[in-house]
Amino acid sequence: MKYSNFKNNFATLPVMSDLMKCHINKKCIVACIFLLLILPIVTAHFYWLDGIGGALKEIIFGQTIYSPGYSEYKFRSVKVGVTEKEVLRILGEPLSRKPHVWRYSFCKVLTSKGGSDGCYSVRYLEIENGVVVGKMHQFWFD
Repeated sequence: MKYSNFKNNFATLPVMSDLMKCHINKKCIVACIFLLLILPIVTAHFYWLDGIGGALKEIIFGQTIYSPGYSEYKFRSVKVGVTEKEVLRILGEPLSRKPHVWRYSFCKVLTSKGGSDGCYSVRYLEIENGVVVGKMHQFWFD
């Protein structure tokens, strides 16, 4: 008899999934919207070498000239220890090749003294003994 009372009382209680159905759906919708808005931003931040801030600065203030074979993806693929020959195969000829620095970007605006006078994305490789020993990438305000 006690069992049947318990069984009858239990049967009248609402099922937990029915109570939570509406609440869970709202949370799921909010989470999906959040991911759809935030995920592309986070992905873009890590895709661009200078992050979202650098990309926005380039769009707004940028005066960068890149070498013909340059791309962010190709520049990122060049690692410390890669030979000059491999760099040329990946990125192509740099805009400027000095003994230890290969520049893959320049500012469009140059001063009369040969320096830059503007905002631009700096991209260069440091090379010693025919091997990449360092990479530089940042957005430069001048």
